[in-house]
Amino acid sequence: MSPDQLAKYRKALTNLTATVERELAWEKEEVARGKGSGVTAADAAVAVLAADEELLGEAKAALARIDSGTFGACEWCGRAIPAARLDAIPYARRCARCENETPGA
Repeated sequence: MSPDQLAKYRKALTNLTATVERELAWEKEEVARGKGSGVTAADAAVAVLAADEELLGEAKAALARIDSGTFGACEWCGRAIPAARLDAIPYARRCARCENETPGA
């Protein structure tokens, strides 16, 4: 992968990380203020927080892969993850073929 491509993905992942961190902070403030009281609203808030925390973790892990030189290689088969997949999901760990073979994916 070229340095320009890596810079493009680093920027996208850095922006995604910043956005998700802002959203998490806002969501946590809303939960702390007691917005959406009730079991259903509380469950929904927890689910949203969990999903955003998972996304944040994936984005940070992808940035670490850029730093380590392993970004863009499928963690299962080792082949290059196509640019179209990384453009759509810049934190992708696996190529589409391997992702579809993942149990529970």
